[in-house]
Parts: sequence; C-alpha cells; structure tokens
Amino acid sequence: MVGNLTGDARVGVDATLYPKSSWDKMSAALTTAGFALVAIDENLVDIVPETEMPPCTTNPIEAFSVEFAGRSVAEKLEDVKEKMREEKADLLLVSELDEIACKEIGSHNS
Repeated sequence: MVGNLTGDARVGVDATLYPKSSWDKMSAALTTAGFALVAIDENLVDIVPETEMPPCTTNPIEAFSVEFAGRSVAEKLEDVKEKMREEKADLLLVSELDEIACKEIGSHNS
C-alpha cells in the first residue's frame, strides 16, 4: 500500500475491525514511510443503505484445480482439521474473504 501513496497521505481505517497488534504494524509501516494511519468515526460500508447494495451473486463457487492450487480442497481441509485436533480446537473462526469463499468447509466433516 505504501508504494501507492503520495504526499502527506492519510489512510483511514475502522479501528474496531483490527486487533491492536495489526493496527500497530500498519501504523508503524505508514509512519516509517511518512504517512499516517487514522481511525475513522464511521465505517463507509455501514452507512450505505442496504437498498443501494448490489445483490449477492448466485454464481457457484468453484475451487481452483490442483494444477493451480497445488493441492486438492479435501487435502487442504484435512490439514485444517488435523491442526484443529492438535490444538484441541472445537471451532475455526473464519474471517478472511478468501476463507469465507470456501462455503463448504462445514460439510467436509470427518
């Protein structure tokens, strides 16, 4: 991001969406480059009326082929489940968009 900023740019972020450690890393990187990270008062996503939001797509989600992904969805999910067993985790909180796109993660139970 820093490479795309100019002048005395300020980057506005909804601070409620980031843990302090992430905020501190972003702030340090921007400050080092001469820019600023600022907390915004109101998230722009929250102020767009729902009637103005584009409809969700109904297109099916498709996994990349093994040729591009390196491993199958089943293999990757097995790795996640194995790590959860090792950590004695009962729940995986999915928060990144690329994780959410894997809508069938809950249907691959062992």
